[in-house]
Amino acid sequence: PDGIVPVPFRLGVDDEELHAMLYDFWTDVPGHTDRPIDEWRSSILAGTWFDADLVVVARGDGGSGPIVGSVLGRTFTGAVGWVSQLGVAPSARGRGLGRANALGLYRSVGFEISREWIHCSRT
Repeated sequence: PDGIVPVPFRLGVDDEELHAMLYDFWTDVPGHTDRPIDEWRSSILAGTWFDADLVVVARGDGGSGPIVGSVLGRTFTGAVGWVSQLGVAPSARGRGLGRANALGLYRSVGFEISREWIHCSRT
């Protein structure tokens, strides 16, 4: 979307800002609880599956502004991958950023959609 630019994630530099953006609204999503940054770092930004190249943040103001969206990807054995966390700040919603970010990440590392799952719930 206009004014929003995907930029590489900088491990150790962007962690706190990304965590703050996600958890500003994440706990409003059913089933998600607040996770302190140290716990989030150790469970999301660490481990053998973690690859900083599969994390993309989107910044406003042409790429120099605050983080307004992110996608954190994972890969498993072979050619299987999935989005671990996808978030768009409330201020940037409704502009197509979430969909563009997730699909853009997958395609940038050579994946194509082979099937999709839709989870529905009653509110």
